[in-house]
Amino acid sequence: MIKLMRFLKPYRMTLVLVLVLAFAQSFANLYLPTLTADIVDNGVVKGDIGYIWRTGGLMLLVAIGGTICAIVGAFFGARVATGLGKIIRGKIFNRVEQFSLHEFDMMSTASLITRTTNDTTQVQQVWVIILLMMVTAPMMIIGGIILAVAQDATLAWILVVVMPILVGAIALIMSRAIPLFRVMQQKLDKLNLILDEGLSGVRVIRAF
Repeated sequence: MIKLMRFLKPYRMTLVLVLVLAFAQSFANLYLPTLTADIVDNGVVKGDIGYIWRTGGLMLLVAIGGTICAIVGAFFGARVATGLGKIIRGKIFNRVEQFSLHEFDMMSTASLITRTTNDTTQVQQVWVIILLMMVTAPMMIIGGIILAVAQDATLAWILVVVMPILVGAIALIMSRAIPLFRVMQQKLDKLNLILDEGLSGVRVIRAF
């Protein structure tokens, strides 16, 4: 994936915008619980209806702002991923055009179709996940830990226990999913081969 980052140069400003929107979304998501606690401590407990209305209005604005940031960030993130997919498909097509006969014999037509279509789509989806989730998640984790320690240092120990368990669960899922993904790619190559043979056979049958 790191090698593909050189293809993102035309979208540098868009990437910066996506990162800024992700930061704003994370800030909004982290700020809402603080406002909720503030309403309870300074509004509900003291019976200050005006304070409840003011803080509730601020919560609504923060929630709307976070939603807008999420929507706009998703739009531009998908746009970057789609542009990257377009560049990769063009590079693959140009490379295939330069194949020798020996290289064509080594790679089947079905495999080339899979690399150009499904594999590129998978790369696009991965970049969408990276831009929208893997950027936001660390911000949420770091911000959540800081707020937890600020509220009650004792509760922060819960995060210390839970985080390794969560990381271990993710690693276990990834270790099981990657071999299955490779099997799926092989089966997809076979499916494309069968479809290609079927379509080629139709032309032969029609010729008779």
